[in-house]
Amino acid sequence: MLKVFQLRVARSVLGLGVRDIGVYINLSRSTISKIERKEIITNLDIKEEQNTILVKIFNDKGIFFSDENTISYKKESLSCNDYLTRFQLRGGRAILGLSQRELSENTGIEKNVLNYLENLPNTSHIYKADEIQNDVNSKLKDFFHKNNISFPTENTIKINS
Repeated sequence: MLKVFQLRVARSVLGLGVRDIGVYINLSRSTISKIERKEIITNLDIKEEQNTILVKIFNDKGIFFSDENTISYKKESLSCNDYLTRFQLRGGRAILGLSQRELSENTGIEKNVLNYLENLPNTSHIYKADEIQNDVNSKLKDFFHKNNISFPTENTIKINS
């Protein structure tokens, strides 16, 4: 069964709304919103059939769940990259339920920089973005690690227990 954080991240990085998810599994958008507001490590409160539908839809769109604490984009890479990807930035923020403004306040990174980075393709490394300094990457990684989010490979996000 998918966990709340996995739904949040998948929906966020794919640009899907709660209405879109509701249509896929025949639930109202308010029900999906209530589900997403639960503790991030709890299982989704949906039927097994609905869970199967979501997993298939996300897999078809390149999102994979190798275990209950992990979410990956495209094929999980074996390499560990020192630099975050847009997928990891957007996903980490979605897990914590933070707005760009809140992430900016917590990291000292300007909101317009975060907005720019989140509009890159999912597989883009944020250090390759024009005029982005390496300390942005360090600040983000440090912040996420302090919040028990790790990045075992360049296309993966994991919640540490």
